[in-house]
Amino acid sequence: MTYIFIFLGEFGYELFNWQGRVRRFSHMKNETDKIVCCSRANLYPLYESADMYVDISSVPEFKQSVASMYLCNHPDACENFSADSSGINFVFLQEVKAAIKSFVCAELRSKMPGFDEGQARFVFSSDRNVVSGVNFGLDQDDFATDKDFDIYGKHGLHDNQYEVINYSDNAIRKKIEAELHFDLNKKYILVQNRQRSIVVRSKDSVDVEKFFQLVSEDTTVIFINFDTQRKYDSYSACEQNNIDNILYYTCTSFPEQITLIKHAFRNVFFTTGDFGSHIYIPPFLGKDVYAVAPASVYGLGTTPIDFWNEFVFTFGGKIKPIVSNEVFSTDDALQQFADAMQSDVPSDEYLQRVSFKDDSEKDKHLFLKCFLAKIENIGHHEKFDSLYLWPRTPMTPHHQDKILERVGATDYDINNPRSRSHSIVMQLQKFIAQGMLDADFNAVDLCCGDAIVLGMVKSSFPEAFCAGVDCLKGKFETHKMVINNGVDLYYGYLQNFLDHAPDKKIDVLLMLNTYRGWNSADLRDDEKDTPIKFDDWVIKNVKYTVVTATVEQIYMLKKQGKNVKIIGPGEDNSHMIVIMS
Repeated sequence: MTYIFIFLGEFGYELFNWQGRVRRFSHMKNETDKIVCCSRANLYPLYESADMYVDISSVPEFKQSVASMYLCNHPDACENFSADSSGINFVFLQEVKAAIKSFVCAELRSKMPGFDEGQARFVFSSDRNVVSGVNFGLDQDDFATDKDFDIYGKHGLHDNQYEVINYSDNAIRKKIEAELHFDLNKKYILVQNRQRSIVVRSKDSVDVEKFFQLVSEDTTVIFINFDTQRKYDSYSACEQNNIDNILYYTCTSFPEQITLIKHAFRNVFFTTGDFGSHIYIPPFLGKDVYAVAPASVYGLGTTPIDFWNEFVFTFGGKIKPIVSNEVFSTDDALQQFADAMQSDVPSDEYLQRVSFKDDSEKDKHLFLKCFLAKIENIGHHEKFDSLYLWPRTPMTPHHQDKILERVGATDYDINNPRSRSHSIVMQLQKFIAQGMLDADFNAVDLCCGDAIVLGMVKSSFPEAFCAGVDCLKGKFETHKMVINNGVDLYYGYLQNFLDHAPDKKIDVLLMLNTYRGWNSADLRDDEKDTPIKFDDWVIKNVKYTVVTATVEQIYMLKKQGKNVKIIGPGEDNSHMIVIMS
């Protein structure tokens, strides 16, 4: 039997939760079985156990696809998670798989003597497969509860067998040296950055060029330009300057990248927008990497570095998380960082001072950001039509017109006692004055709609962390405005939200017109208990829940023994209340 493993998704997931599973399987197969691995950008050094590697980078359908965890999406749907995009992605995925299968079979027929397609099993990362007891790929039908897909926790990595990547190719080294006119045995600091045009979760930037221009005064710097040529993939690039001691090399393959990393005196990799997967490569080679990123990137919940260093990177190399806000704070601070990166052994005291510490003192809302990021990741792989509720919600610019009609004031009218924003802000001020809430509290608006209420809360409490969750993220014209004013928005569904729980209680949860409108939610048969689930969920996971409720709902909540307080008018004949737990 020929087992053909084909990875379609993001590079980080391939590193953490695919190549290690292939390696584990290689020790369990029959002696006569063969392994073929297929991926992009000449990643064959990851698959030393394979009998053959097939690079699928040139397949047009694959090249145009957008990597998403273990899957690939249609480029037109990458940011538009709607009813249409769900269908587009499903059809497109089948087209990509068919094109790749045809390409791979043609390659194997020409290069693997005796290949028989009838004796081949294709294992795509986009589908759950169990091969000799080893789980591969994503269970799309049960995504929300499938722990095997998770690269941020121990359970998701248990089927992997990790080993250091032992790869060298003298011909590649000579090619690099000839192009750079530089001997890789000499001391150099390797620099790479990370940018991406979509899914920019952090807006903070880092002046990479300022760092390597400073370092180049004493030490040679090699900057890697890298682009996979796949649609919307991350890339590394900067403007090339004719400065002594700064060399630029355009990597066209993974082996070239490996060669430069292995020979570097120090690897200093920058990342913005999110935590880039290029940072994972040096530790898999047994080399340390100094990962320089804004504090906002470390706060996204996608960087369990202590966990990775302990359970994955066990061959010598580690990720050293450096906070760019610290090292770029002043010219003196940057000089200290440059000196440390050029020294033989940077002092522990210095690294402790500039390193990210994954604890509540650094970001008290990190637990919530991790939870919301998880809900968003789950939501991106759900089918819109299967979960969308309240289908008659008016879209901007008519949303506030309806609020004015039903309440007597828009959410912008924060000084009007009738407005929803006014009632919420006044109550939060009372909680803070009474010592019941910190000024830097966190607030989540579930099913936030146009998010104007949340924007008013953020403007009234600048220190607060305010986040909205809605499956129509980006569809309201007002979303761009509230994001620019400091609100975080996450894509997600109410059902997924209630199926999981954060590690700590959320300070404030808002769910306004939605709560009183369960009758118009168009709940499906298996969702009829959602109102009860919501009431139970907030008691367990929220300190103060603000909703608009009918008289009947308020009566039932009080009858159940819940601590309920009316704080203002709601839509139509409802009341705005806070449930305290």
